[in-house]
Amino acid sequence: NDNTIKDVTYTATDFTSNGITANPANGASLTVANHNAKPVTLTCSGETANTSNLKVVAKAVTTIAVKTQPTKLNYVEGQTLDLTGLVLTITYNDNTIKDVTYTATDFTSNGITANPANGASLTVANHNAKPVTLTCSGKTANTSNLTVTVSTPVATTFFSVEGKDIIDPATSEPYMIKSINIENDVWWQSSWRNFRRHNLCSYRYYRK
Repeated sequence: NDNTIKDVTYTATDFTSNGITANPANGASLTVANHNAKPVTLTCSGETANTSNLKVVAKAVTTIAVKTQPTKLNYVEGQTLDLTGLVLTITYNDNTIKDVTYTATDFTSNGITANPANGASLTVANHNAKPVTLTCSGKTANTSNLTVTVSTPVATTFFSVEGKDIIDPATSEPYMIKSINIENDVWWQSSWRNFRRHNLCSYRYYRK
């Protein structure tokens, strides 16, 4: 009441020592619903003053980037995509950054999708030399290209004993036979179980 003027620059200490409060307070978490287009109200000794209106926008994704590639990038046709090891970095418009390591739960909860999806069966025609495209809030990022190759049959010659199934000597398990060569004739079979009654007959096999 003596008409003196005092400028108080905000610090928590100076506002407190001068009896000044702010609503919302410094450090308060702001929301669009409660604070957008509204001022900060300052109060001192029953007198109030307002700042200019705040502009509060929804938190949003600004960019995404692959931080760590999936552990597996090389496949044989028919194998399924495995995104284990993939880490995606999300940057938001409030300058916060979040790293999300692939799990089905964490990708879903963060709104991240992958194309092709984890577990998808891969083909040469559709997936070789192409990346996995990751999408989050309309932003996209790509992994390194996948390598998908044609499954190469393994061919060899064995001899059977009459009346017995043909066994893989390495595993002691029967083979799935796709073709049999007996005296230059090729017999197509659906299963190793159909190959019987031939003594010391050679054959070519394709491991399934």
